[in-house]
Formats: sequence, structure tokens, C-alpha cells
Amino acid sequence: MPLDIQNFKDRHFGENIANAFEEMVGKFPDLCHEDLLRNCVTDAASNMKKAMDTTDMLSEHLICVAHILNTCLKHAIKISPQLSAAISRCKELARKTHQSYNDHEDIVKYCKEKGVIPREIIQPVETRWNSIFLMLKSILQLKDGLRNAVRRLSSTVVPDNHYTKFIPTDEEFRLLDALNFFLEKVKACSELLSADEKPTIHLVIRELRTLDMIIDLRNEHLTRVGNMEPVIDFMDCFRKNLLERIPDYGASNPLYAYPALLHPYYKGDMLKTTNEETGTTFKKHWEDELIENHDSTKQWEHDRSRTLEHISMNSTDMSEDLDVYELEFRKKQNSQEERQSQRQRSGEAVHAPLKIEFDKFHSIPNKDLTRHVDVLAWWKSKQDELPILSKIAR
Repeated sequence: MPLDIQNFKDRHFGENIANAFEEMVGKFPDLCHEDLLRNCVTDAASNMKKAMDTTDMLSEHLICVAHILNTCLKHAIKISPQLSAAISRCKELARKTHQSYNDHEDIVKYCKEKGVIPREIIQPVETRWNSIFLMLKSILQLKDGLRNAVRRLSSTVVPDNHYTKFIPTDEEFRLLDALNFFLEKVKACSELLSADEKPTIHLVIRELRTLDMIIDLRNEHLTRVGNMEPVIDFMDCFRKNLLERIPDYGASNPLYAYPALLHPYYKGDMLKTTNEETGTTFKKHWEDELIENHDSTKQWEHDRSRTLEHISMNSTDMSEDLDVYELEFRKKQNSQEERQSQRQRSGEAVHAPLKIEFDKFHSIPNKDLTRHVDVLAWWKSKQDELPILSKIAR
């Protein structure tokens, strides 16, 4: 639910954006408490980054992952002159068919000759995510009709700016078809992560690692096909850019790792890669850190420390002034506390409450769940069984 909308009239410098942000937050006293954690998600524009770095009112600043994906695509396209040239020609073809009714009708005629359903070639918009994919998809669907137009007009003298001059060659169509397979996967990922009806941050690591696996599998396939180096280089460049912007695909960032750890279906499976700094898996690292630093663990350690002190103090001889019943009660109490202390020292069955809840969480079967589980509804249903984890998750 939007809390405030403000007309921004200043120049879009980082300092101005930071001042406007602080002014908006300042309207709501409940958002200004010093101990409150305030996180912000923006696009990857340099002025937004500077604004969020300038303000003192943020705990964490996240860049929209969908925006990062599309930024990485733009950088990767530039790595291959062959792909870059083919896409530029496609953009010009889209522009011409939008500006010229005759060109559009010409293409419709040649498509019908080949039994191809005529479609409008989508014109890409620089600021629209996935618009390159949509343009290429529309052109690939018209491939037979477009190549028919080239063949039919090959013996006709046409001007240099005629639309047929911008129709991809057979080799370019082959490369663009292979490229668009991957662009479609990126589109699906960005649309999933940019959804606004349900939380998606718990899916970031899984989706990015899935893209990584797709790149490996696709590269193997294209290597066998042969002559696909431009597309292979494109995907490798995309992956390199993505890892520069989101190291370890988010596994080393607690803002991505904790939600993934608490996914009811996957339960942190995508965090099983090794953390080079600790030598353990990211899953164990973040689970241990969450348990160690949580208030419930600190309270439990404080109570345990006092219990051990109490046991030590009462292990001395009992006062002779105590009656026999009080003495017997103290002996039983100390005996129970001593057994608990021994279990603590031996590591048997005595753990912090959050550790116990994590163990219980991992033991819950997920056979009745799917990967599309409503995480908020699931954790709400577990608030009595897993009260601490449920509160953290929600």
C-alpha cells in the first residue's frame, strides 16, 4: 500500500533524491525510530545508488534484480559484433514497418504466400524490460515470410533503405533463434522476480542459479551444434556481468540468503554451495549465524549461564538449619539441574530454542507442498508450532 507520492521537481541528482527520500520518510514518525531496520529497493541507475548511499536512514539498499538482469543483457549484446549488428538490423526493420503502411502490407502479402500468420513486428523500447526478446520473437515468427520477401525481390532494384535490406540473413536467423531461447528464460525469471502480488525475494537465489545451470546446458548443446560462438560468448558475458552485480547469485548476502533458507519447499537447498571464506556451505553458515545472533539465543544463553551458576553455588554443603523436607527438595532440584548441565556439556539434546525450531522445520515433510507454495500463508499456519522462525520469516 503506497504511503506517499511526491512530485519530484528538482534535478535528478543523487543528493536531491536522498533529500526527497528523507522528507517522505520523515512524514511518518513510526518509520523514524533509530532501532528500526529500513530497506529500500531501487533500479540500478547511478543517481539512485548515490542517493541511497548518501542518506543515513537506510539499513540496506537492494537493486531490483529484474533491472539487473536486463542491464546484463544490454552489456552482453555488445560483446558480439555479429549479434549486435543483427539486432540493430532487426530494430530498423521494426521501425520501418511501424512507419510505413506499405512496407507492413508488403510483408503481410509475402507471409500469406508461405502460409505464415501475419503479425505485427514489435518495436523495442529502450526502457521496457524484455522488449528485445519480444521484437526478436515477433520477427522469428515471420521468418519464412520475410525470407520469401527477400527472394521475391532479389531481382528487383530496391533502394538502400528498403525494408528487405534489414531482414536477417539465414545465418543471422539461426543465431537469433538460439539467442532468443535464452532471452525467453531471462524474461520468465525477471517477470517472476518483479511480481508485486506476493513476496519474491526468497526466490532470487534459486532463479539465478537456475539461469546459471541453463547457461551451462545451453553452451554444451550449442557447442555440439557448431558455429554458435557468438551466442555462447553472449551467455558467458551475461553470467560474468550478473556475478559482478550479485556475487554468488545472492548466497553471500543475508537479505537474499535468509529468505531462501526459510522457503518451506526448498529449505535452503540452493545454499548448499561452499562458502570459500568459511569452508562450510552457505546454508550452514547463515543458519548458524541466524541462530547465534538472534535475541532468543542470547536470552537462552543468559538463562543457562545463571542456571550453571546456581548449580555451582548450591553444590556446597546444605545449611543444617534447613528442615528435612526442604533439604530433600533442594537435593532433587540440584540433581535435575546437574543432569541438564551434564547434557549441556556433552552436547546432548540441549540447544537454543531457535536451533530446535530449525531442526523441527527441516524435519517437516514437503510432500504436500509445491514450489509455488504461498510462503506467508504457510508460515502463518506454523506460528504455534514454530513461533520464533515464523516471526522471522514473516
